This record gives sequence, C-alpha cells and structure tokens, in this order.
Amino acid sequence: MVTKSKNSAKAFVWFLFLTCGIVGILTGMTHASNFNKGYFETHHFQSRFEEFLYQLTIFEIQTDAKEKAKADIEITSEEMAEYRNRFGTLDEQIISIQNQYIERINQAKEEGNATLAQVYIDERDGKLEEIKKNFEDDSYLREKMIKEQEAEIDKVFQHFEGEKQYFSETKQDYLYHLTNTSTGEVYKNVPNLETFTKTDMHTVWTYPADGYLTFPDRYLSTESGMMIPIIENNQYEGKIGVAESSSFTPAYENYRNYQLLFWSLFALSVGAVCACLFMNRKQAMTSRISLGSWEPIYRKIPIDFRLILFFIVSVTVLMAFFGTMSFITNDDFFIVPLALLIVLVPFWFIQGRDLLNGLRYPEMIIDELRQSMIIRMYQTTKGAFLNSRLGVQVFTAIIVIFLTGLGMITVIHSSILTVLYFLFILVVSIPFLFFITKQIYDFNLILAHTSKLARGKIEVDLPEKGRSIMANLARDLNQLKKGVTISLKEQAKSERLKTELITNVSHDLRTPLTSIISYTELLKSSKLAEDERQAYVQIIDRKSQRLKMLIDDLFEVSKMTSGNIELNRERVDITQLLQQALAEHNESIEKSALHFRISSPSQSIYSKIDGQKIWRVFDNLITNIIHYSLENTRAYISLKEDNSKAIITFKNVTKHELGDNVDELLERFKRGDSSRQTDGSGLGLAIAKSIIDLHHGSLNIDIDGDLFKVTVMLDIE
Repeated sequence: MVTKSKNSAKAFVWFLFLTCGIVGILTGMTHASNFNKGYFETHHFQSRFEEFLYQLTIFEIQTDAKEKAKADIEITSEEMAEYRNRFGTLDEQIISIQNQYIERINQAKEEGNATLAQVYIDERDGKLEEIKKNFEDDSYLREKMIKEQEAEIDKVFQHFEGEKQYFSETKQDYLYHLTNTSTGEVYKNVPNLETFTKTDMHTVWTYPADGYLTFPDRYLSTESGMMIPIIENNQYEGKIGVAESSSFTPAYENYRNYQLLFWSLFALSVGAVCACLFMNRKQAMTSRISLGSWEPIYRKIPIDFRLILFFIVSVTVLMAFFGTMSFITNDDFFIVPLALLIVLVPFWFIQGRDLLNGLRYPEMIIDELRQSMIIRMYQTTKGAFLNSRLGVQVFTAIIVIFLTGLGMITVIHSSILTVLYFLFILVVSIPFLFFITKQIYDFNLILAHTSKLARGKIEVDLPEKGRSIMANLARDLNQLKKGVTISLKEQAKSERLKTELITNVSHDLRTPLTSIISYTELLKSSKLAEDERQAYVQIIDRKSQRLKMLIDDLFEVSKMTSGNIELNRERVDITQLLQQALAEHNESIEKSALHFRISSPSQSIYSKIDGQKIWRVFDNLITNIIHYSLENTRAYISLKEDNSKAIITFKNVTKHELGDNVDELLERFKRGDSSRQTDGSGLGLAIAKSIIDLHHGSLNIDIDGDLFKVTVMLDIE
C-alpha cells in the first residue's frame, strides 16, 4: 500500500513538471516574436514613436495645416443641392417652419403677450427668408457652406490645441535634428548633429542611412464627416534618437529583464519536457497514475457522460493552457489556470487512456453503450409510450405547464396577448388541471385500495366508470382481486380436501390392516379349530388383497395426476371396447337388482387411445353404477359420435344422497357413501378423470337430485 502511494505521488510530480514544461514551451512559441528583438523595435514603442511623428507634423512642420485646409474648401453643385434638400423641398421646409411657430404665436396671443408673439413672428419670418435665400441665391448658399466648414475646421484644430501641451512633454523623450531636403528648413530640439555622439543614447535613427524620413498621410474628421488631409510630401534627413535620460529607460530596462527571464524559462521548459520523456521511457510513469479508490465510482458513470466529461476537461485544459500564457503580461491571474492544469492534466490523461484502451475491446464498448444514458433515456421514453394514451397525456401536461408559464412572461408586454393568455387559461389550463387532479385522486384511491388488498383486506370493488387509464387500471385491479378471492377459496378448499384425504386414506388403509392384525392374533391361539383357522386365513387373504388394491390404485392415480406415465396409443374400436367392459361385468349386472339400458351404434368408432387405460375407465364407471345405484332402478350407458367426438354417457339413480358439490367427487378417496360402508376405494372417479385428461379428453359429472350422470368425450379419427 505504501509503495502504491509512493508511485502515485511520484507520477503526480512527474505530471507537474511535464505540465509546467509544456506550458513554458507553448508560451515561448506564442510570444517569441515579442522577445527576439530590441525594445525600440517592439510594437509598444513603435506605436508611441508614430504618435510622436504625427504630432511633430501638426505642431512644428505643418503649422499652416489649418489655413491650407480652409483654402482647399470647394463647394460643388451636388453638395449645394444636397444641402438645400436635406430637410425636404422648399415648400415642405416652409410648411414645417410655419407649423413649428403657429402654436407658439397663438398661445402668446391668447395670453395677451403681443411682444412675445411678435418675437416669434420675426423669428419665423427670418428662418423662412433664410430658407428661400438658400434655394434662390447660389452665391449666398456657397458662402454660407464655406463658413460652416471653416467653423468645423477651427473646431477640430481647437481640439488639437489641447494636445499641444502633451506634445511638449512627449518630445522631451526624443532628440531630433531634421532638415527638409527640398526647402532646407531645419526642425530640431538639439543644437547640432554632434549632440547625438556626445550624449549617451539608447538608440539613434539616421536618415538617409535608414532611408529618407517621410511622414504618413493623415486625415482629420469633422463632426459632419468632412475629411481634412494632413499630407507632407517632402523628405527629411537627419537624426532622431532616444537618450538614456528619457522616460523610456525604465520600460527599456524592464523589457530586457523580461527578455532574459523569458528565454531562461523557455530553456528550462524544454529541459523539463525532455527529462520527463526520458523518465517515462525508463520507468513508464504514465502507467503509474490512476484514480485509486475513485476508480470504481468513475467506472459507474455511463460512457456517454464520460465522453462529455472528457470533452469538458479537454476544453478546460486548452483554455487553461492559454490562460497560463498571461504571465508574460505580468498578470498574477495566470496562477489560477496553472493550478487547474496541475489538477486536470493527470485526470485528462487518465480519461483519454481509458477511452483508448476501451477501443481495443469492442465487446466491452458495446456493453457500455447499451448502458449509456442516451440508451436508457430512449428505453425510458419508449417505455413511457408502451401505453400510448398515458405517454401522450404526460407529455401534453408538460407542454401545457410550459405554455402556461411562458405565457405569464409574454403577456407583460402585450395587452392583446393578455386576453389570449387568459382565454388559454380558461379553455385549456383549468380543464386540464381538473383532469390531472382527478387522475391523481383516482391513482391515490387505487394505491390505498392496493395497500389494503396486500394486507389481506378484501374490500368493495373500485369504481370503473369511464375509459380513462385509471378506470382501466381499476378494472384490472378488480379482476385481480376476484382472482385472489377465488384463489383463497381454492386454497381453503384444498386444505379441507387435504385434511379429508388424510382422514380417508387413514380410514381405508387402517380398516383392512386392523382386520389382518386381529385375525393374525387369533391364528396364534393353539386352541383354534382347523376350520376356523382356514376361515381366518381366507379373511386375512381377502383383506390383504383389498389393501394391495388400495395401495396400487393410490400409486396409479398419483402417477397419472403428475403425468409420470406413458400411454400406449393404438387405433382402437371404442364400441367394441365398451362391449368388452360390459361383458366382464355381465355376471355382476345379472346379480344386481338394476335394469341396464345399453345404446351404442352398429358401426365401429375408432380413436387413437391406450386401450387398457380406457378399459379401466369403463370398468370403474360400470363398477360405480353397480355399487352405488338404488335397487330396482334403471342404469343407462350410451355411446354416440358427434362433431368428431366419441361421447360415452353413464347415468344411474344413486343410492346415497350426493349433495351439490360435484367437483369433490373427483378427488381421491372421495366416495358417494359418506358412511364408507361399501367396499369402494374412493379412487375410481379420480383414476378415470386422470386417464381421460392424459388422452386430452374430458370427463364431466352432472347431478340432478338423485340422478348421477358421467359424460366422457374422446377425439376420434
């Protein structure tokens, strides 16, 4: 654990040096142009130098610029036409002036101030006369426009008079001695050119060694947009220099210090990056960095969110890289982006490495894409529309709420929209609010009902009015509750039948077993006569056979109920099979006090069945008729074909009262003789029912008073 922590710390320090090195290299590449030359070649100084030359042109070289500008004024006919029609035609301007003064004049007259009214009238008439002269007298208009432009020129140069003091201070930073090559006129603030060699100078520009000095063309703009050219076409020779005593010296020294610092940091940055790359090659530092205990949490983030996070971190890292370059401008704020880089670069690297490693295992990427938030949202949205009505209602509710809120903001700026908004509230929002409230009420009612149902409290059915989603849900819940009620009844019935089954099995098995035990004890007596001994042995044998028959029948019905039995299906004549079963019981039928009525077709009825099993069904049903029919009554057995079905019916009048619960007669050990004084096992109908079910047929029992009817249906070929 300690070793792992040391490796992580070492990797973090490695990333720290690498980050700082990259920042230094990028900064050097970006700002190298600012530090690969002298201070007096930088943009900062050159802009101030150009400003000095511009002011030198205006205040010392072209001192007559204002007079030249006035002398160059020319008024064209197009300019005069534009001036005249600037505020409309002559008639339009006259009407406009009259409208401006008519109210003032009338008001002064109403107030009884005739003097003021006359002042307004004279002022109006003067303006009207001025406008008419503008349109009628070209000389007057031209002179007027020249005076206006001269006034604008005076205003512009008046503004420059305020900058003259600034120029007087600025030119002290420069030493200059310039001669006009055309006129020989000299402009200087030093006695002669030798001054430049006698004074300690930072730099000197020599003309024409550096080319003749020319001043760029400049234009001054008046308020009306008129351009005043300041053009100096002459060339100058001489020198301009910056002395070490000038105000530029601190900036010059500061620049040199920054220049040394800049290139030193650049060299250190290159060395740091090279050292980090060498160290990574030897010790694989990039593989040591990890999220540690945060790794499982990061892995749980969906892949699309991780991609978005990686993009955000990448943009932040890029912006922080540019932010760290601000230290060149002596801005302490660069510490903030540098700290961000130190924290984010390792995390950004881990993210990128994780995404690249994922590309090596497409199956993993596919699995993660399936778990992405976009897929989840798609599946959730799709699930929301499994019931399209519910999905539409929910999204309609969202839209109505949004429009209601948006309308509240919109109506502030429009009275017409206010009316439409309240109409929308009245027609849409309020009815929809009532509808949603009703749905919530129904839903809460269903929740409360479901909670009680889960606790076993069976209450009245929920209301099922309407065709809404909640009404359908209530309808389904009521149906479910009915199923639960039926299930509970079936469970209670099953428990009761299970108890009866145990009781009946115990009784039916214990009775012959008790007889066997009793007679076995009697056989142990030595005083027993031989004829009695033989009689007891016969009784034991008979009871043993009955016990064996009960156990065999019980196993057979259990196997049939569970389906753990194979049928030997063959094409069998059901008519002949029924006649064989009746023939087997012919002796019992003749001995009984019953009158059998047999009805069967003359032709054969074939079905693919297990002949032995179906014979057992017939045997059990005929035996039941013989044992449980009332004496001196008729018993009916019929066979017919109907709709590709063989229908065999057994009817008789019962000796004992059976009750109304027909289904219980099909249960194991359930007997028509509730006193259980007959020899039956109570398994006959259960076995018959199981056999017919295995043949995908049906065995139904009907009771009408004492009339007992069994109907068997089988598929035929």
